[in-house]
Amino acid sequence: ELVPLTSAAVSRGRCRSCRAPISPRYPIVEATAGLLLVASTLAGGGGGGTGPIDLTEAGPARFAWLLADGLARSAFLLTAALIAIDRK
Repeated sequence: ELVPLTSAAVSRGRCRSCRAPISPRYPIVEATAGLLLVASTLAGGGGGGTGPIDLTEAGPARFAWLLADGLARSAFLLTAALIAIDRK
């Protein structure tokens, strides 16, 4: 239950306790969020639009803050996009 995509696959898209079907939207959103996390990490934590951050120049603390910023922005944009889709 703590690994959403794996849990959905193991339970074949059904709730563990009541066996009701789980909407395919939830695994899709989880996969999209995971891809955004990977993309943000590979991009070097955002970098304020200047491209990837060189860890040797930025230092680990600055890199961590920039990474957290990129992840937060990605999560915000994903949430905003899903709300916009629901309101159509």
